[in-house]
Amino acid sequence: DFWIDPNQGCHRDSVRVYCNFTAGGGDVKLAAWNKEKPGTWFSQYRKGKLFSYSDSNRTPVHVVQITFLKLLSATARQRFTFTCQNAVDAPSAELLPIVDVSPLDFGGSSQKFGFQVGQVCFSG
Repeated sequence: DFWIDPNQGCHRDSVRVYCNFTAGGGDVKLAAWNKEKPGTWFSQYRKGKLFSYSDSNRTPVHVVQITFLKLLSATARQRFTFTCQNAVDAPSAELLPIVDVSPLDFGGSSQKFGFQVGQVCFSG
């Protein structure tokens, strides 16, 4: 673990970081989302939210620090596992970290989906 301050501002907004590709992230269990409309962002669901990120002390990382990490890094990696039942959907992401998802193929009585959002690691 070490401390970084990507925006090079005050030391009070420094972030304690590490990169561990085997660690878990946030989970949304397989469930029927029949009250939600396909194509709607998860953050707009009744039980949805934007994904947020914490440092190794579990302190929330401000969007400004994440933005500077993105600007100062050559690459980024993040695991996003999408699980579906009786649906064909494969959300993709071009910008990391993932902050929201918009599944399209669900809503039928036998269709369910869930996902796991892993940690993001910036390098270079």
